[in-house]
Amino acid sequence: VYQLTASPTIGWIDSGVIAAAAKTLGIPNPPGFPAYLLTAHLLTLIPWGGTVFNLKLLSQFSAIGISGGIFWLIWYLSPSNRRVLSATIAALTMAFSYNLWSQANNIETYTFTNVILLAFFVWLVWSQEKSKPWHLLILGFLGGLSLGLNPMIVSIIPAALWWAVL
Repeated sequence: VYQLTASPTIGWIDSGVIAAAAKTLGIPNPPGFPAYLLTAHLLTLIPWGGTVFNLKLLSQFSAIGISGGIFWLIWYLSPSNRRVLSATIAALTMAFSYNLWSQANNIETYTFTNVILLAFFVWLVWSQEKSKPWHLLILGFLGGLSLGLNPMIVSIIPAALWWAVL
């Protein structure tokens, strides 16, 4: 559905700058979003589709991942009665919300940043009961990757550490 409603060309705001930086491994604007640009650059190397098409796929698959993560979180944290219905409604509401829809059809860092950040929280919630040492390694990887996507994510580190300690 995202693909059917996507523009075939560059979107708005910084899309052109980000697409050019992803293709050439440049810096679109400070801080540069290095993890996003490296991932996006790999997608520009795919021989089918064009640069714009492949970069929009990154945003669209990230939006699908966000909706899937919301489904899992609601399903996991809800009581057993009607958990599938609640999770489905939440995931579909997220998938078709204006904000996620507009970013899924745009070449921007937001959806990819948010899917990695959501993966961090999903892993934090899921591994809370198991507490194995390698779970912290996965959290560290996802946290470091999300910092390479947007440095403002550093503001959630105290809350995540507090959650992990408790």
